[in-house]
Amino acid sequence: MNPLWQTPLVLTLARDARGGVCARAQWQPVAVERLLLRRSPEEAGPLVARLLTLCAQAHQGAAGQAVAALQETPAPQPAFDERIRVEAGRETLRRWLVDFPAVFGRRWLPEAFAEWHGLNTRQALDAFCQRHVYAMPAGDWLALDTAALRDWAATADTLPAAWLTSCWREFEYASGPDGQSAPPSAELLAWIGANAARLIEGDLPEPAPAHADLALSGDERIGLPARLLLARLRALAEICAGESSPCSGGERHGDIGLGWARTARGMLAHLVRIERGRLTGYRVLPPTLWNFGPQSLLPAMLKSAPPEQARADAERLVLLLDPCTAYRIDMPEGDHI
Repeated sequence: MNPLWQTPLVLTLARDARGGVCARAQWQPVAVERLLLRRSPEEAGPLVARLLTLCAQAHQGAAGQAVAALQETPAPQPAFDERIRVEAGRETLRRWLVDFPAVFGRRWLPEAFAEWHGLNTRQALDAFCQRHVYAMPAGDWLALDTAALRDWAATADTLPAAWLTSCWREFEYASGPDGQSAPPSAELLAWIGANAARLIEGDLPEPAPAHADLALSGDERIGLPARLLLARLRALAEICAGESSPCSGGERHGDIGLGWARTARGMLAHLVRIERGRLTGYRVLPPTLWNFGPQSLLPAMLKSAPPEQARADAERLVLLLDPCTAYRIDMPEGDHI
């Protein structure tokens, strides 16, 4: 295997000084940027789509938006946004189909796997989700309030409904930092823009955002894990119902172009610098950078976890935050929880 792709997320669990759970995430991004340097701006989008096949449409869209913003040329066509939306829906379901059952329990019907390969349009996604996810039209599901969502989770015969019930029952301890609700990342793009010059050089200024703009519910009666799953259920339902807001865009910050796209895992951003018709600076900022970064929600969610079930809970919480890369959970010898 090309070593370029051997970049797993490593979550290390240990006891802290008070006997609680201390979680540390380490992750080395895929260094595709060096392959883009000295190339023409027009090569950026197609090349990142070939190198980063996960969320390839989003990467290509973000790259195109960044270059367009810097060159002040027309941005990619709106039809590209539709491809990004469908890709986000497919990626959400792929993770749920493949990874969630082993950790959250129960199995999908065999036909669900066969149907996934044909989910290439919004209409196909909508039909799949009505059968296997919401057990009702996605638009009707979006209209449910908190009480109705609890009833839906308890009565709908779908795996996501069962998983949501499990999150409500088993993760009430996992709130946001210091017991507060999760901070919003609505200003994520503003933060990236303000720090573009440092970010494109590989620096990560503090404090970094806590998550990749996951549109978490502000209802503090709901534990953070349930809110994470609800955020992904809601984003998928909005795609199915055709209610999605713009999912890509670009803006200029001095000599740096910023392009962004909304993926299944949150906000993705590309930063570019162009000199004499060539790319002289490039940085990919994937959702994993925020969802598992220094200020991420994961350590706070595990801080109060019962030590005897920390590893099992970590498995589920990692999937709820959803990394863009392979991951593993380590417990150093002598520090077992």
